[in-house]
Amino acid sequence: MSGLTREQRDELDARIRAIDWTEQACAYGSEQRMRVAAWAVQSGLIEDQVQRIFPNPGQAARMVEWLQPRLMEKITGMEIVSNRSTWNEHNLWDPTRNTSFCGWLRRLTVAMGKANPERVLRPPERDMSAWEDDEGHNPVLDTIQADMGGSGLFDRYPNLQVPRPVGVEWAGRWHRLKTGDIRAGELVGRLRTIGLWDGSLDVLDPQVALVLMLAPVSSVKARLLPAMFNDAMWRDTADVYWPSQTGRRLEEEEWDRLRRRVETLAACMRIPEWHVWRILGTGMARLLTD
Repeated sequence: MSGLTREQRDELDARIRAIDWTEQACAYGSEQRMRVAAWAVQSGLIEDQVQRIFPNPGQAARMVEWLQPRLMEKITGMEIVSNRSTWNEHNLWDPTRNTSFCGWLRRLTVAMGKANPERVLRPPERDMSAWEDDEGHNPVLDTIQADMGGSGLFDRYPNLQVPRPVGVEWAGRWHRLKTGDIRAGELVGRLRTIGLWDGSLDVLDPQVALVLMLAPVSSVKARLLPAMFNDAMWRDTADVYWPSQTGRRLEEEEWDRLRRRVETLAACMRIPEWHVWRILGTGMARLLTD
């Protein structure tokens, strides 16, 4: 819901004031602060203020993508995308102040939005669908992939970590991105929300990062992944992982086998399963750029 009326803003303020702001509730990272952050996102206040400053839809989407996690940090007191050592603690939201939360959020959104466009915005981008031909072919994505390989992307950014989602539904997301049914900035925002984005990708153009994460890899290249690992357990896991990255649907038995392999490897290595998926995905992204 964007463009809240005065009555809707008053209702949200009242809902926040009705919370029992005990010392525990005021603590950074508390359940109450997280709840208010969720309400702030759902309210559409951030998008509404950004659109007033940046009428260009592409610029507005990029600014919302940049601003929203930083505003959530100021509400929750928890790091999301920035380093806490750089924060001005006085700018964090104080629920004990007898002021309007909506007013505070709107003012801060405008202030941060006006202060940071040069560091966030690139020249206005066209929808990817603008380059589609009559047969649905999109040469822009071919060019992006060619540029990635030719520029030595992982040499320039050796710390890149690429969690490539597994599952046929991601082939659908890739198709929607290619056809312009979803903007790069919007898809990146969704990946952040569900925890499938790695902060190291922030150094890349969103389109390039999404190619690394979602573009299918040819079977010829993908089957090379096991050879990238010296450890036998990693090789075995990569061997059952690579078919999932070629754009084809895994049979239920294949998916169960892959999941068990990842679970076993994580337990043996004493690392989170997420770390295993990220290492496998990064290896596959490297093959994609070769």
